[in-house]
Amino acid sequence: MVTKVRVEAGDKVTAGKVLLEISGRPVFALEGALPVYRDLKPGSHGDDVAQLQRGLARLGFDSGADRRGKYGAGTKAAVERLYESFGYDPVPAQPDGKQQLKEAASAVKVAERAVEDVEDTTGKERALEDLAEAQENLKAAQQANGPMVPAGEVVFLPQLPGRIDTLGARVGGPVGENLLTLSAGKLVITGQLGQGDRGLVRVGQKVEILSEITGIEVGGTVTTVTDERSVSGSGPAGDGTGNTQGGGADKASATGYSLLVTPDKPLPTKLAHQDVRLTIKAASSQGEVLVVPLSAVSAGADAETTVTVLETGGQRRRVPVRPGISGDGYVQVAPVGEARLGEGDKVVVGMRST
Repeated sequence: MVTKVRVEAGDKVTAGKVLLEISGRPVFALEGALPVYRDLKPGSHGDDVAQLQRGLARLGFDSGADRRGKYGAGTKAAVERLYESFGYDPVPAQPDGKQQLKEAASAVKVAERAVEDVEDTTGKERALEDLAEAQENLKAAQQANGPMVPAGEVVFLPQLPGRIDTLGARVGGPVGENLLTLSAGKLVITGQLGQGDRGLVRVGQKVEILSEITGIEVGGTVTTVTDERSVSGSGPAGDGTGNTQGGGADKASATGYSLLVTPDKPLPTKLAHQDVRLTIKAASSQGEVLVVPLSAVSAGADAETTVTVLETGGQRRRVPVRPGISGDGYVQVAPVGEARLGEGDKVVVGMRST
């Protein structure tokens, strides 16, 4: 069962941090890309042992003369010091290891006495063979014994610091799924662009990032914009903005063009999984311009773009315009030729049917 919880949701996870205690044993984090799939014991060798050695070295526990990827005497000493720093005794690789070492050492002493006591040549040779065998057994016992790192006591994260996203572990509770959820690496922001916005956004553009919940505001840069609309499994067809339109049979829905934004500086971990507002300046008017609501602009069959001005007496006057940049629901317009349109004019944005 869970006997201690040492973290909270949103906490930063650093190398060597103890996250939980399960039945009195620690669960700690180290940096590494390989997942844990076995106990790491004296005599083990492989890439996962090399990963453990690198993690130990980052904490100041060097593996000495051990060859990279070989769990030898230096790695045993480093693991011993690691657990001491946590305040726990390491788990022995062999439960009866001390007894094995004692018996193997005793066998060597007996063999050494036998060599001293034997006088004839034939007996001496046999005694020397027995001594060599006893010494080999002692060496093997020494190599196999020592502290181990159980698979259930270490979590490797590809990048540190990480963070605690969710925490389901409770002291006294059983050990099951979803004790906690960890994320690694720096926070980035993903979003969706609609069909009309895709052509306005490109890699390298600056972004203003605003968390309306916390008030945190930082800058960022567009890192990726996909060329194809992403698909969200089954459901009604999407309109390209993340919304869906009802009607028709369920089918794979295109949800828009995926956007990736990298902040200029690390975001606080408390923003993980929160929505933020992104503002991307796609174009600038270089000064004040005349604007009207987007819904006020219409295009006729002759491709002429116009707005309709509502005069003081209720009369309507069509004004041909040349549209420009748009944003926040407005579009820049300039009257064509001698047409008149100025600040304060009322424009029609819709007609009520009777």
